[in-house]
Amino acid sequence: MGRFRLKFYALGLVVVLALGVMITAISFSGGFTNSSTVTVVAPRSGLLMNPGAKVTFRGLQVGRVAAVESHDDGVAIVLAVDANELDEIPDNARVDISSSTVFGAKYVNFIAPQQQSYSALRPGATINTDDVMVEINTVFQNLTGVLRQVEPEKLNEILGALSGALGNGGGASLGTTIDEVTALLTRLNSPRTRLGPTLDAAADAIMAYAPSAPELESLVSHVRSTASTVTDKNPEIDLMLAGVMGFTRTGTDFLKNNGDRTIEALRVLNPTTDLLRVYAPAFTCTIIGMDHVLQTGLPALGSKDYPGIHLDIGFLPGVRLYGYPDNLPVVGASGGPRCFGLPDVPMGTNAPYLVTNTGVNPYRGEPKSQTVQPENLLTSLLGQTNGGRR
Repeated sequence: MGRFRLKFYALGLVVVLALGVMITAISFSGGFTNSSTVTVVAPRSGLLMNPGAKVTFRGLQVGRVAAVESHDDGVAIVLAVDANELDEIPDNARVDISSSTVFGAKYVNFIAPQQQSYSALRPGATINTDDVMVEINTVFQNLTGVLRQVEPEKLNEILGALSGALGNGGGASLGTTIDEVTALLTRLNSPRTRLGPTLDAAADAIMAYAPSAPELESLVSHVRSTASTVTDKNPEIDLMLAGVMGFTRTGTDFLKNNGDRTIEALRVLNPTTDLLRVYAPAFTCTIIGMDHVLQTGLPALGSKDYPGIHLDIGFLPGVRLYGYPDNLPVVGASGGPRCFGLPDVPMGTNAPYLVTNTGVNPYRGEPKSQTVQPENLLTSLLGQTNGGRR
């Protein structure tokens, strides 16, 4: 009976120890803590990021890493954050994956921004981050790759040249130059220089030109083609420049000997050129109108196969003859320029004519009737006389 009781006590002790160990393990892993899930998406998790890693906020542990899931475009780190602590973390908090030492295990750290949100982080939220601490072995690996590409003898030459340049007072000169550049940048960065608004305006100007980037790229391409053409035609351009230089010397000698006469000729031509400037609009419509007359009139002159001219001949009624004092000459014409319907005058339209203050209007009193009376044939053809000065 005593032996059985000892075995029972021993079994009870084992059970109690097992329960204690199990409760301790569950408590350590957060099994008794009311937690909420938050997912952190990162391009990589780095080395030594395992389930159970700490989750901290402002230096205090607020949870643990529940799982690390690998995806094609990165990893998803599932966090189990204490529900009581989740209300203290703002929803715009940044996540940093780092380690306390160079070779230590990584942990997830929530970093509060300067401008904190008034809303707390919610359960089930997803946070993206790129702040993953680079491991020392990755640094060594990258450094090894760089050193493999650099030839040791060339690196030795570069370091030797750099040592020689910095020696014998070169380092002091370099330090002085750096100090002067620092002072210049400080002066440029001062509020009085207003460099900040200028850079902001430059950024706005660049953004304004951004939609025209394809056109600007095309312009640069054309400029490159032009530069290539200039390079290919370099001998011809040299000859042209030599000719221009010769022409310049000849022109200089000419102007030196005939400068006064040239100025006088230009002064004399000034009224004529000014008159041509005033009537310049009429030149275009006149020349184009003459071209239309030639285009429409040439068929009336026949062709090389049927030479000849086609005419429609008729008699026009005469107008009133010169009379005194109605037709005394007057010098008072003014106005212009005018095109009188040119260059396109529609068919069947009576072309307008200009009546100036010269004392003559050849179309005034023109008969509108085409009826011809035989007894007044001479008057109809030559016009009615007004009588002359006696």
